[in-house]
This record gives sequence, C-alpha cells and structure tokens, in this order.
Amino acid sequence: MKEKQGAGAAHHECGTAKTMLCPAEEIQPLIEWNTIRAVAGENVERSSDFIDILHDQVVQTLISEEVAAKKQTLHEIASSLADVIEKRDRLKKNYGVILIPEGLIEFIPEMKTLIGELNTLLADGKGSEEKLSAESKKTLDYLPKELEEQLLLDRDPHGNVQVSHIQTEVLLSHVVKKELEKRGFKGKFNPLHHFLGYEGRAGYPTNFDATYCYSLGLLAALLIQRELTGYMSCITHLSQPPEKWELKAVPITSLMTVEMRKGKEKPVIEKALVDLEGPAFKAFERHRAKWMEEEHYQFVGPIQFEGEPELTFQVPRIVKQT
Repeated sequence: MKEKQGAGAAHHECGTAKTMLCPAEEIQPLIEWNTIRAVAGENVERSSDFIDILHDQVVQTLISEEVAAKKQTLHEIASSLADVIEKRDRLKKNYGVILIPEGLIEFIPEMKTLIGELNTLLADGKGSEEKLSAESKKTLDYLPKELEEQLLLDRDPHGNVQVSHIQTEVLLSHVVKKELEKRGFKGKFNPLHHFLGYEGRAGYPTNFDATYCYSLGLLAALLIQRELTGYMSCITHLSQPPEKWELKAVPITSLMTVEMRKGKEKPVIEKALVDLEGPAFKAFERHRAKWMEEEHYQFVGPIQFEGEPELTFQVPRIVKQT
C-alpha cells in the first residue's frame, strides 16, 4: 500500500524519496536540495526504469529522450532547473529532489557531439583533444576540471567514454549555480549529491520476479537441450497469471543495431528507450507540473511475500503499461 509522505524525509535518511519517515514540516530546518543520479548498468533511458519515476513522484525528473527530442542545450536544462528552484523558493520551499538519469549527458546536443569526437579521437589511445572541433573544444573548456578529466581519461574496454563515471549531477549543479547567480537569486541552493547505481536494484526479488526468472531459466535450458543457439528467452502475457504465460525464443540478431566502438561500427543489442508517445510518459507529463510545486513523494512500502495473492504477486507497473 502506498503512503504519501512529506518531502523533508527525502533528506532525513539518505536523500532519496524512497526512505521517507516523517512530514516535511517537522524537519524543514534540516532539508536541502538533493540531486540523485540513479541507475544500474550503462543506461537508465529504459522504459522499465522510467516507470519508477511514476512511483516516486519527485520534484523534478530529467528525461534523456525528451532532452534529445527538444534538442535542449546544457544552458537550457540549467535554466529550467533554476526556474523550478526559484518557484519553490517563492513558496518557502528551499528543498526538493531532482532525479537525473545516468546517460543524460549523452543526449545533450553539445555533449553528445563532444563525446562522439572524443570516442573517435581517443579510441586507439594515440589521439589528442587538441584535434577537437572549435565548438567541442569550447564545450570541454566550459566544464568543471574534474569532469573534463573524466571525459579524457576514463575509457571503457571499447575505447568509449565511461558515462557511468561522469558525475552528471555535479555538472548540472555547477551550471545551475551559475545560472542562479546570474539571476541574482537570494535563496538557498546547496545541493547534496547522491549516486544510486546498482543500489537502486539491490532489493529482494518479489514473488513475481522469482517466478519470471525461473521461467526464463527453464526456457533457456530447453533451448540448450534442443541445441538452439543465438536465441533469447522471452515470456509474453506477463500481466496474466503464470499458468497463462507463453514461452518464446527470440533471435538475438533481431534485437541488434549498429553502434560505434573504438571508432568502428559494431553490432550491439539496441537499447530500449522511453517512448515519448507512450502511456507512461504521457502520465508523467500530466502530473509533473503539480509535483514541482507540491509534495507528492510516495513510499511504496515493503515487499510482501506471504498473504493474499493480490499483495504477494503484484504485477509490476511496467508490465501493465505494455
């Protein structure tokens, strides 16, 4: 059962909207702005991660696909965040939680161009940032020194920038502070940064999760038994009871696309991004203006393992949305 809680608890424990304990009015002197970069793996821009936003209902959430679709620059993002901070300051609410996807930096036009050029120039370890285009060099010079070093020195095994190591929340705080200073903002903005990577998925599996994964493993074993390779286990009709689920084998090649790796095009599994025309995003779009000004954080409660099936075998919201 979901319970609405005050915003103050977002800082009372560890700065996340999922650990709220008491109403905001009881601990307002303690609370600040919290920026949370929360994902697991390389990329958060997935429909399953996006559904979590509908659970948490934090003050502001940045959606990478929306940033890309609107071609929002770093300055425009900073300006929109500053607008929210100023608006809440006028409401005497100098606190809030901002959720930032880990892969956001790759979707900001000037940052995407910069990362693309760096991936090509530094893929073999012999290139130099001095060969960047004038526009990308300007972007690189604008960044805080520590983030500039992360872009230049941290490479993954494919030779690409390690997005998970880039402190996007620090970058945004840096540019938002500059924007607020330019506006002559007199309120408080002392952001606390949190990076919740795999911790975001470190909870116990639900009964649904356990049944689903057991079924995937069973199907994988059947494929091996029949010497069928190059397939991925797939289960459909997940919103129905398990006895009505259907097992399927999907050719891995049908899921692949081509991306740049070490300066060369390589086949990879295509990322499942947020559908800006889908029901989940549309629901978020309808409510986010209200979430920016009011407190609508939610705590979903502990996982139930025993009791009535409607409590112990709840179908995830992502399954209901598809």
